[in-house]
Amino acid sequence: ELDFEEVKPRYEITPCEEYPNMEKLFLERATLGLYVSGHPLDGLNLDTIASTKVGEILAGNVPSVEGFAARGKEPIITIAGIAASFGARVTKAGKPFGSGILEDRTGQIDFVMFSNVFSDYGSFMKTDGLYALTGYPQKRGEGFSFIVNSVRPLEFAASGNMPVRLKLTQDQWEKGYHEMMQRLSVHENNEAKEATDVVISIRDFDGSVAEETLPIKVKPGTLLVSEMRELFGMGCIGRWRPRKPLSGPAGE
Repeated sequence: ELDFEEVKPRYEITPCEEYPNMEKLFLERATLGLYVSGHPLDGLNLDTIASTKVGEILAGNVPSVEGFAARGKEPIITIAGIAASFGARVTKAGKPFGSGILEDRTGQIDFVMFSNVFSDYGSFMKTDGLYALTGYPQKRGEGFSFIVNSVRPLEFAASGNMPVRLKLTQDQWEKGYHEMMQRLSVHENNEAKEATDVVISIRDFDGSVAEETLPIKVKPGTLLVSEMRELFGMGCIGRWRPRKPLSGPAGE
């Protein structure tokens, strides 16, 4: 006679930390095709950033250009949201350009960055990044696309729970830590309503990634953006995928 109690399987669940909110949302979309626990644009007041919504363009309520407008003659507007996709391509003449899809809460629209614009902004564009795109809508058959003249990343926007995010290599972290803290201290403001955390994401020499929230709150602004890019380069905005806790340089 079998004793079923003896063969009952035992399951052990290993405790683990919850994914960061943005990473969890992107995993939800990759797995289910939609966001479940929230939206990447939550906490971001696009009305103060964009001059129009994507849905207004798609509805034909915003003046669009037939074909390609003469430089400086097009109606310049700004849209803002998340890059649902982005990729680099090459023209028949061998010039690189970028294209993707921008999504706000009202819809999605294809956008194009031609070679001259791509050379200035393409290096820090990425899928799932948050951006304000300035340019003009173009009529294409029954639909629309958006021709980009300039890009502004929104990671540093003063937008409620949106932190200042920097992605650094281990070498940049070790060599630039003190200078970074000195520059951040100029923008420190713990009491301002728009003050936000500073989150640093570091990619180690072996490819592993760590993330830390610094013990400082700052008031975001264009000067802060410029200073961080001057120190670490144009690509420093954003984050790597965090995998382990991080401790500061020795003695900090």
